[in-house]
Amino acid sequence: MRVSPGIVLSIAALLILTAYAGASDRPRAILVFEQSDVRGPFYAAIFSGLRAKVNSAQARPVTRYVENLELGRFHGVGYEQSLGEPFAIKYQDRPIGVILTVGSAALDHAIRWRPELWPGVPIVLAFDDEKSSTDAELPTDVTGRLTRLRPADMVTAAEEVDGEVRNRAPSLWQDYGWELAAITVALVLQTVLIIALLYEHGWRRIAEFEASQRMAELAHMNRCATAGELSSTMAHELNQPLGAIQCNAAAGQRLLATGSPDLEEIGLILRDIKRDTVRASSVIEHMHRLLSKMPSETWDVNLDEVIREVFEFMSPQALAAGARLDRVPMTGTSVVRGDPVQLQQVVLNLVLNALDSVCSRPLGERRIAGLTHPSGTSLVEVAISDSGPGVQQDRLANIFEPFVTTKSKGLGMGLPIARSIVEAHGGQIWAENRDSGGAVFRFKLPRAIARRQ
Repeated sequence: MRVSPGIVLSIAALLILTAYAGASDRPRAILVFEQSDVRGPFYAAIFSGLRAKVNSAQARPVTRYVENLELGRFHGVGYEQSLGEPFAIKYQDRPIGVILTVGSAALDHAIRWRPELWPGVPIVLAFDDEKSSTDAELPTDVTGRLTRLRPADMVTAAEEVDGEVRNRAPSLWQDYGWELAAITVALVLQTVLIIALLYEHGWRRIAEFEASQRMAELAHMNRCATAGELSSTMAHELNQPLGAIQCNAAAGQRLLATGSPDLEEIGLILRDIKRDTVRASSVIEHMHRLLSKMPSETWDVNLDEVIREVFEFMSPQALAAGARLDRVPMTGTSVVRGDPVQLQQVVLNLVLNALDSVCSRPLGERRIAGLTHPSGTSLVEVAISDSGPGVQQDRLANIFEPFVTTKSKGLGMGLPIARSIVEAHGGQIWAENRDSGGAVFRFKLPRAIARRQ
C-alpha cells in the first residue's frame, strides 16, 4: 500500500478516538513511543495533525507526551533494560489514556513495560512494518494497522508533508562502490607488480654486469695461461733482436776504436740496431696487450689486421712445431666494431687449437689457414682451418661448452671464452669438419656500418 501522512494520521486518530469512546473516564493523555528520531517536518506534521484530529472530536483537550527511545543509535541489553526505569518515576503522577507506538521496536518495548507501568492501557501502533511483525501475536487490546514500508513510500510521504524533497546527490562510492573498489584493488596490484618488475630488472642488470665482469676476468686468465704456454717462444723472439743489437753494438764500438771509422758502415749498424729494437718492442707491446686487464673498449677493427698480427705472433711457435701459417686476406673492407684485444684472443685461441691438432700429422702436412670473406651485405666471416684429424662428430654440437676439450692437458675454456666474446660482439661462432680432412672454425661479425645502424 502507499504510505502517506494523511492515511497514517486518519488511522491512528480513528483508533485513538475509538479507545476513548469505549471508556469516557480514560485519562486525557497520549504517550507516544518512537523508536528512533522524531525530529523533522515529517513527524512534526504527523503529531500536529494527530493532536488536532483528536482534540477536535473531544470536549476537553488531550495532552501528548513523546518519548524517543533512540534505538537506532544505541543498542545492547543493558541499554534496553534501563530504558523503562525512568518512565516509572517520570509518569507516576501522569496518568496515560492511550499509548501510541511508532515502529515495531517501540511496540515491543511498550508491550513489555505496560503490565508494570500502565496496566490495562490500550496500545495503538503506527508505522509498524508488516514484514517485521508478521509472526508477532498481539494482545487483544493492542490495535493498529501494519504498513509495508518502502523507500519510495517514504519519499512520497515526505513530498506530501514538505512539498518537495531535497535530495543530496549520492557520491561515486555510493553509486559505484564495487566498481571503484575493484579498480582500486587492480591499481594497487598493478603498482605492486610494476615495483616488483623494476626491482627484478635492477637485480637482473646487476647480475648481467657481474657475469660480464667474471667473463672478462676469465678471459684475462685465459690470456695469461696462453702467454705462459708461449713463454719459451716469446723468449726466443726477444733473444733474436736483442742478440742482433748486441752484435751490432760491439761492431760499432770496434769501428769507432779505429783511427778513421767508416761512417757509412756505422750508419748501417745504427739502422740495424733501430730495426731490431722496433722488433723487440713490438713483441713486448703485443705481450703487454695480451696480458693487460683493461676495460673493454670498442673501436673499428680490421679483421685482416687481427689475423695478420696473431699469425706473426704465433709464427715462432708454428715454426717450432713444423707447421705453416697461410693467410688469405679479404678483397675489400673487413672492418667490424669491437674490442681489438678480445678479437685477437678469439683468433689466438682458434690458432692454438689448430696448432695442437696438426701436430699429429706428418711434417710437411701441417697447415693452418686464416681467411676472411664477406657474408651477405652486413657480415664479415672469419675461418681458421687446419689439416688435422678434425673433430669427432659427437663433440661438434657441444665443443663450445665449458670444460669440453679434445686436448689431453686442456681445460676446455678457450673455445667457450671465444664464443662468449663473439656473441658479445653480436656475432655467432661454430665448427665443422672439412670434406678434405681437418676442421674449420668460423665466426661472423657485423660490419662496422651495419652495427652502428
